[in-house]
Amino acid sequence: MENLSPADAALLQEQEQRKKAEKHAAAMAEKAARLQKKVADLQREAKNARDREKWHKKAKAALQRRLKEKDLKIANLYLRVQCAVAEALADKRQNLAKLEKLLNDANARLAKANEDSSQLQNLSFKQKSDLVLLRKTLHNLKCTVARGRRLRERVLEKAHKAKLLAKMKNKHAFKPQIRTLARTLVSCGCAEGKVGPLIKDVAAIFGVTIKKVMSRRTVRRIILEGLVMANVQLGHEMNATEDLTLSGDSTSRRNQNYQAHHATYRVLEVLPDGTVRLSLKPQIRFMGIQSTVDHTTLKSKESWVKTMQDILSIYVDSPLTKRTAGYQFDLRAICRKLRGMCSDHVNGEKATAEAMEELKREETMKGLGKARKKEMGLEAFEELLREWNWKKIEDAGGWEGYMALTPEERAVRDIATVDAMMKSLGEEEFKTLSAEEQRLLTLFVWSGCCMHKDQNSFKGGNAAMMAAWKALGLQGPIILANKVNAAKVRNVLAPETGSSTPTEAEIAALEASTFGGAKTASLAGAIFNNRCNKKGQGETHVIFLSQKVEKLVRRFPQTNNTQFGSHGEAAGELLLHLKEYREFLLHIKTKKYMVDNT
Repeated sequence: MENLSPADAALLQEQEQRKKAEKHAAAMAEKAARLQKKVADLQREAKNARDREKWHKKAKAALQRRLKEKDLKIANLYLRVQCAVAEALADKRQNLAKLEKLLNDANARLAKANEDSSQLQNLSFKQKSDLVLLRKTLHNLKCTVARGRRLRERVLEKAHKAKLLAKMKNKHAFKPQIRTLARTLVSCGCAEGKVGPLIKDVAAIFGVTIKKVMSRRTVRRIILEGLVMANVQLGHEMNATEDLTLSGDSTSRRNQNYQAHHATYRVLEVLPDGTVRLSLKPQIRFMGIQSTVDHTTLKSKESWVKTMQDILSIYVDSPLTKRTAGYQFDLRAICRKLRGMCSDHVNGEKATAEAMEELKREETMKGLGKARKKEMGLEAFEELLREWNWKKIEDAGGWEGYMALTPEERAVRDIATVDAMMKSLGEEEFKTLSAEEQRLLTLFVWSGCCMHKDQNSFKGGNAAMMAAWKALGLQGPIILANKVNAAKVRNVLAPETGSSTPTEAEIAALEASTFGGAKTASLAGAIFNNRCNKKGQGETHVIFLSQKVEKLVRRFPQTNNTQFGSHGEAAGELLLHLKEYREFLLHIKTKKYMVDNT
């Protein structure tokens, strides 16, 4: 500094002063900035204070508004509670008569309390305690009503169960509805010993406990009761109807012949106005199945007579007969109403129809003879009886021959004589009737079932088609021989492959072998649906076609069965899915150990 010139010293001093001034200015600027920031913070705090003051005012107003709304809701809720209490009290007054006086008093006190609710602050301590007591009383009444309702529901439930249990029996006997249910269960396949437990289990599902279970013996007796009721119904309907026809057929099983019986007639029906008339449409009634010794005409006729006599024996002894005066209904009355019979075209069934027609004529003539006898005088009848008795004795070889007979034989001859006499009188009376009356009494129409006709038509058509190849000079289908006759037939058809001239056995094998559509359908049935479960394709056929055909696949028709039309159904199935069946046969061929077509 000492070596500096005055000018340089002055310049250096001036620079130092300038630096100090700049530092001072920077410090003042920083201080001003801090003051300005503090002023801004103070302004922001003032604004926030003003906002908080406004928010507090709004919150206070909202709070006051909510308090008012809450007070209004409380008042409305209190009014609704009061209304609900009043309605509940009114309902309890109607349902509980014994509490009516107490409820009226409570409603009165509650109404008074509602009117003076604005002056609660001025009420005395006693009045306030009365209001509390009233509310407690009202709560107790509500609890009492609720308990009464629950008790009533339990009592009704117990009474309902007891009522259901009481309906099961009537004086220790099952009611008709339960007996009908038992017969329905047995007819649906339920075992007789399982009917009682099944009814008990089903009743338990509905909350009914049955103490007494129906035994197997009871079920069997109920089934027999159903048979009795069916016979009474058949007898009553046949007694009321004007005409009837019969139909039936027989078959055998294990060398035992069985014959089914049906009757067709118009039954009684009740119209909406309460009147009773015969139905316009006849109904078919099943009369039962009887076992016969054989399939002869005599046994078939006896089976029909026995069936009708069984029905009559039960119907005539029933209380319904006594009320409707049906005790005069007998076999002769049924024969008079019999107008025809339907069966198949077997000669035995035709002969049975003729036998029933003869029975109808005999019983009709006897009925006419009985009516003629009532019109005859006593002397004339005695004379007629004397003539028939002398004829009876003469047929027995005179008086000595007649007395030599046993009492049983004489009784048989006496009955036969009376029947012949009545029949003779009936024939005489029948000749006096007009042609229209005679036709009405003897009308009997036999009709045959078309089932066998369809079978014969199908069989005849197939035979005609098989014969047409030779008649037209055309080459027919190949012969479909079985394994036993295949070699023999091959030797006849192709002699060059054989070693000798065809023998009689080979020619017989050729004649026994068949061809054509029926044989093809029969072989297809043996392959695709054999009657033996261990032979044929069975389920494999169904699975294979299910993958090839969109619709539901059923089993191939059983051509080995006696069902009519099975070969026709098989032919239709083969033609409809011919492509698929060819693929299936190739599939079977490739699966075999030795790939061939046999």
